[in-house]
Amino acid sequence: MSVSRERVVPVLLFVLIGTAMIATLPQMRSAWEGAKLGAHEDAGLRWLREAVLLLIMGWVVLERRFWHVLLCNPVAPLLLWLGGYATFEVLYACYLGLPLIVPMVGLRTFQYLPLVLVGMMMARMDADGERFAEFARYLRWFVLIEALVAAAQVLSAPPLHGASVLGGSRAFGTFVAPNHYGVAMATCALVFAMVRRRGFGKWIYLSALLALLSGSRTAILEAGLVLGFRAYHRCPRKHRLLVLMMTPVLAGLALVLVSSKAISGRDIELEDEGRLVLWSELLGGSIDSVADLLFGWGLGLGSSSVFTLFGEDAFPGQFVSDGLYLFLLSSFGVIGLVFYLSILLGAWGCSKHAYRGLFFSFLLLAGLPFNAFEYFPQNALLMFLWGYVASVKAEQPCAPQATGYGSLAIPGPGPSVEPVCADMMSRR
Repeated sequence: MSVSRERVVPVLLFVLIGTAMIATLPQMRSAWEGAKLGAHEDAGLRWLREAVLLLIMGWVVLERRFWHVLLCNPVAPLLLWLGGYATFEVLYACYLGLPLIVPMVGLRTFQYLPLVLVGMMMARMDADGERFAEFARYLRWFVLIEALVAAAQVLSAPPLHGASVLGGSRAFGTFVAPNHYGVAMATCALVFAMVRRRGFGKWIYLSALLALLSGSRTAILEAGLVLGFRAYHRCPRKHRLLVLMMTPVLAGLALVLVSSKAISGRDIELEDEGRLVLWSELLGGSIDSVADLLFGWGLGLGSSSVFTLFGEDAFPGQFVSDGLYLFLLSSFGVIGLVFYLSILLGAWGCSKHAYRGLFFSFLLLAGLPFNAFEYFPQNALLMFLWGYVASVKAEQPCAPQATGYGSLAIPGPGPSVEPVCADMMSRR
């Protein structure tokens, strides 16, 4: 790939993420005025996201290395298996009496799957991590604009979704709701944490602060995970075992804290948590046979888009999924859920990225209380990061260490980088 074409990929990725600032402006303006406006009433410019995705794919297919990624083992067999099983699930949903649009909308949850291939291609052509760092530099503008909008909302917007920790409205940025905004900011914090260059530490903290202002428990826990990994790597090695032993206790305290009205802006009783009640009712009332358990009870029935198109309770077993794993279980059954977890575990094993533990922990957490692949731009960022992190085959240069993970001194350019990297790896 020529230098000019190679540098266009981070720009296009930023343009894709940037569409989040204008795609749902009607809903954002309505919420700022104190009223809710559904996507079925005004779709806004959501089509821009798909248009930019097509532009990205049209650009990268011109690159020879993209086809090397697509046709290599095990990517090609894996994609063939995924396509075959998805086709089976579509046919099975139609057999269950669902209109074709329902399973097709369910598959739309994974529309950003091609970005996994883009991430894999970038990892192959980005041995020093510079292209990834360039994308993160562009992403700072997105976070800065969202921060300014959020500050104005906290000061002037009515508390339609509850109050923030600062007393004003929960921040929702240019998004439909605070939850979508919060998880987007937490994922931006993850991107900044994955960069091994100077100058991104303050952007991690700013993104985490914006996640806190959203009042979204999922976003706050995700941002806390990023900050927790950062703190762990800054701890002296002799204290790290103690930190790991305290992690379950700290996680429980964090859940109680973020569920308080002071943080979330809502009255939440953990014993009556809506997600837990929903999961219990669905698992008890929707699985009527072995086939429902193995293959799911209807591809797409857990999608929020089906709710938008057809309304509530239009089909038996319909629900709005608050978790990726429940969505996978309802749409693809135990077979699909186990296959997803197997791919995740395999990608973790293949990756040599220094912070693979952070990324895959984040991915696991993001799927528990939230359908991470249904809401933009978190889904696009996670798909891209998945391909990038899984395809990093060697430790990237340690000289530009920027995120504070470790106390490694910054050497000068030239041959001095290699001994420092070797010393760092020997101490792990």
